[in-house]
Amino acid sequence: MAKITDYEIEESYKMMLDDVYGTVMIAGYEYDTSRALYECDPIAYRVGLSDYSSDFQCSQCDETIDSCTCID
Repeated sequence: MAKITDYEIEESYKMMLDDVYGTVMIAGYEYDTSRALYECDPIAYRVGLSDYSSDFQCSQCDETIDSCTCID
């Protein structure tokens, strides 16, 4: 089974944020939550992404993606 890429994890994270929190209004304009968080607080966005990605498991060794050493 192919390894989940960083891009796929980040896309999944953005979809989760948008599904859970919907859209936000800023000065009368509507934005996806993922975009607003990324633009307004990139550190909080990256911390959340890191926490989110730690839940993904490697299909070969059952380690988390962050600690897996069996695939590049």
